[in-house]
Amino acid sequence: MSETSGVCAIVPRGQNDFRPRVFGMGILVGDREVVTCAHVVLYALGLGLRESPGAAGVRVCFPFANRFPCIDGTVERWFPTGRSTDGDVSDVAVIRLQKDAPCSDG
Repeated sequence: MSETSGVCAIVPRGQNDFRPRVFGMGILVGDREVVTCAHVVLYALGLGLRESPGAAGVRVCFPFANRFPCIDGTVERWFPTGRSTDGDVSDVAVIRLQKDAPCSDG
């Protein structure tokens, strides 16, 4: 039985592979949730560090997946880039995938 691929890349919308461009990486933490850096999402959307993506759509690619390696997702949780004080979370984004992540090769 194949496992779900846990490593993913945030790529330009409309790109169907992890090539030619990758904005940053993410880690799959559930069947449909990816954790990445907030600045990676901003870069992918062409936004500045002080802007909020709202519920923007992003493209996530699974380079080790058997098939259908890219899935669209929506920014679900957002902790902006900045200095962390008193243990506050910063520079973290959670992306909710539109469908379950694909299985990995091998």
